[in-house]
Amino acid sequence: MITVPEATDKIVKRSRYLSEALSKDIINISSLARYIKPEIEGILFKKVSLSSVIMALKRLTGNIYPEIPYQEILRTRPEMTLKTNLALLISRLRNLNNDSAGKMETALITETPTGTIILGQKGALFPYVEADSKLYYPVSSVAILIPKEAINTPGIYYFFLKSLAWERINILHVFTSPSEFTIVVDDKDTQLTLGILKSLFEDSG
Repeated sequence: MITVPEATDKIVKRSRYLSEALSKDIINISSLARYIKPEIEGILFKKVSLSSVIMALKRLTGNIYPEIPYQEILRTRPEMTLKTNLALLISRLRNLNNDSAGKMETALITETPTGTIILGQKGALFPYVEADSKLYYPVSSVAILIPKEAINTPGIYYFFLKSLAWERINILHVFTSPSEFTIVVDDKDTQLTLGILKSLFEDSG
């Protein structure tokens, strides 16, 4: 039968946020125990004491070491490119004539195999957007140059996304390639997003 420590371990380790917070001792153990106690009781199908959950968390805190191989690669701030006043289109464009196709060359910023594209907000292709398309504007994109060593390194994207999530930045879309990671956010979140991303490297120069 599963025990309180085992249930606690399961709940904490499935969340990278909790794992990291506990490993750095930046979370209140008692508050966390009260928060996860109902779920533990649901797993065990019985009532458990708060003190037993607190004890399980304290034991776990001293033995949890999140794997963070990305820190060995991202020791210095990578190149970041900001583009503002864009539009995010999730769907497709209507059939284009030759003139419109030519305009696409200057209006189109990024396109993915799923049909998601980014256009300049005042791009010439706006009239050709299908009525049932999802169009967000104005939006901004931050492209982060990823070192080639990161291709086979887990946790690279998490390194950037975790801090944005903690600050409740709504990420509209992400684009990835072996050499670049692009985050798309609402224009109102642009400066905060860029500031958070840059702050990740303040200690490393």
